[in-house]
Amino acid sequence: MKILTVGESPYLLTGLGKIHSSVLQSLVENNHSVLSMVWNHDKTYFMSDGGSFNFQLKNGSKCLLQPFDNEPKSSIRSLSKVLSKHEPELIITIGDYYETDFVHAIKAYYPAGFNWISILVGATYPIEKSHKNALEYADAIISTCKNVHSSVSNLCNVPCFYLPFGPDDSVFVTGGINKDFNIIAVLKNNFNSNIPAFVDGISALKVNDINVYLHTNIHDEGYRDIQDFKNISIPKKFTSINEGLPDDELKQIYTRASLVIDTSMQSALGLAVLEGMSCGCIPILTSAGTLADIIDLFPKRWMHEIFSVPLVGKRNEIKRICLPGDITRKIELFYRIWRKNPKEFEKIRSKSIKVSKKFSRKGFMGKLEEIIIKTLTDSKPLLIVEQ
Repeated sequence: MKILTVGESPYLLTGLGKIHSSVLQSLVENNHSVLSMVWNHDKTYFMSDGGSFNFQLKNGSKCLLQPFDNEPKSSIRSLSKVLSKHEPELIITIGDYYETDFVHAIKAYYPAGFNWISILVGATYPIEKSHKNALEYADAIISTCKNVHSSVSNLCNVPCFYLPFGPDDSVFVTGGINKDFNIIAVLKNNFNSNIPAFVDGISALKVNDINVYLHTNIHDEGYRDIQDFKNISIPKKFTSINEGLPDDELKQIYTRASLVIDTSMQSALGLAVLEGMSCGCIPILTSAGTLADIIDLFPKRWMHEIFSVPLVGKRNEIKRICLPGDITRKIELFYRIWRKNPKEFEKIRSKSIKVSKKFSRKGFMGKLEEIIIKTLTDSKPLLIVEQ
């Protein structure tokens, strides 16, 4: 089967990049012919292969990448050209609904031309009714977050599936018990990550033998001069979105940590947290997006959730503002358990590893193939009546 994927460049070591690369790998392993349209692909940074860009897969084969600008009008033109040239039977989009809904503009005119599966990797909910029409042109919608899945299921008359995506089990595995109490915070360097609340919470700690590491995606000189805060060590080299951190380096960081913290207001995948949990970190999280799905799998007595209050954003999306004092109290709670009751701490740690396994990457890929087969079997093209 000829399949076109559309999403962020699989070369990027971001959550969207990782899910796209995994989808490409799975499709090729299932003997599909695959082509990919990608955004955020820096053509001056990544080397071309004889003038074209190819993504190297584990089996040695290559997938042709077509970089494009995902501005709406440009996206429609780019997609039209690819469809005319390659005529795929199925399009799989990977991203939030406002990043990929341009596909409906073409499907509206060619309803029988191709099938469309939307992998909705988004943290924005509830989804506005104004997007209902675009989403209903999809033949199936897969959501990685329960709240988004519930929102789109209630809004659209389309087969909808909740499919959690997790770490690469072949890389992120637990290490030994740590002698030191280390914390890793996985926060993007932007407003939605609540970095000020995290920094203030860390600065208020009353104990001195806690090592804190801030893992972020990019750093600009002078941005919120976090180097000056006590107890926080930051990477000497901040990596760009192109470079990222390889999984084996991330694993080493996670295995040295006792806690993994995410204070984000929104979370579409929670992948960095789940990678840390797979390596034995206990999570402390806000109840935002997929982070709430993780919290729900723990017994309430362990208090993994940071107290947070809802904030309604510009598009009516729900965000979570957390309180610095509660971050401080949660860290000190687990610190006391670590010092005074190591057996209980190890029990919580083991539970964290088990919870991370509920977000299975292999399970995601297996279910995706089932949905592809079902969609192509069951889909009925829309009819357009000319006036």
